[in-house]
Amino acid sequence: MTIKEQAYAIIDGFTETQLRGFIDLFSKYKPESHTPVYHVVAVVPHEDYTLTVTFRDGDKKLYDMRPLIDGERAFKPYAPLIDINLFMKAHVCGSVAWSDKIDIAPEELYENGIDITEKP
Repeated sequence: MTIKEQAYAIIDGFTETQLRGFIDLFSKYKPESHTPVYHVVAVVPHEDYTLTVTFRDGDKKLYDMRPLIDGERAFKPYAPLIDINLFMKAHVCGSVAWSDKIDIAPEELYENGIDITEKP
């Protein structure tokens, strides 16, 4: 079943009230009101488990991964990054990734990183 067929199957299961709500929701959609899309163009991993991340707009952020690896915000998928050899393999893929199973959202990096952009 194609994605289009799946979408039609879902919508076909809507009640009339649900369908009207769905149409109403999308009629109010304004692309300019959406959260900006952050696109990573460069990353430099550091041995203190921080990342220097450069975004398409030229902004640079310093992001500390330690809390996600073994701190109070520790998140199990990031546990393997305690291996410094793996951590140092950070690379760009629109965001930052270490493997096909470990990556981090560019929004997280941008919104929670420390701004280190050089100002003219």
